[in-house]
Amino acid sequence: METNNFNKSEINLNELVGKLKKEDNRNLRITKGFQIMMWIFAPLYLALFLLDPHHNAQPAQRWAGVAYATAFTVFALYFRKYYKIYSKVDYSLPTAEMLQQVVNRYQLWRWDLLIIIVPVVLVNVGQILSGYGEDGMYENTSEILTGMLIYYGMIAVSFCVGVFMWSKRQKPLRDNAILLLKELGE
Repeated sequence: METNNFNKSEINLNELVGKLKKEDNRNLRITKGFQIMMWIFAPLYLALFLLDPHHNAQPAQRWAGVAYATAFTVFALYFRKYYKIYSKVDYSLPTAEMLQQVVNRYQLWRWDLLIIIVPVVLVNVGQILSGYGEDGMYENTSEILTGMLIYYGMIAVSFCVGVFMWSKRQKPLRDNAILLLKELGE
């Protein structure tokens, strides 16, 4: 994985813009791909759980399909939002304005990330509901807890990997945009 290392004494606007274009294009492709994937999964899961070809799905399992489809729809809308942001990046703006947008775009924590909690929980709800038996209960409550532990463990690991990747790819870009803004007196 390529990192975006800069030496503080070597901050160069043209070099920074080149690296920004590369990272923004990468993020544009990623958000587009995930958006398409989520738009495919949402109706697929809804159809699988609601239109069960065997006609033996329990109500809990049908609600699981709704939970999955809703989660995938929220994810798709979230990726759509960021696809629009990356597709509208304008490097011809005045330097200070363009750099401020970089600082905002590559900030690690943003309040809009909280919306991701909704589909993460909905996937877990779908996972729980899809495991109910014909009598409407799990055979073993430990199955629920084990599934939740594994699921949220994977979410935690994914979060840590995401923060690590941000620190290697995007934080240097953001840090250098901040330094250039300071040099410009902004």
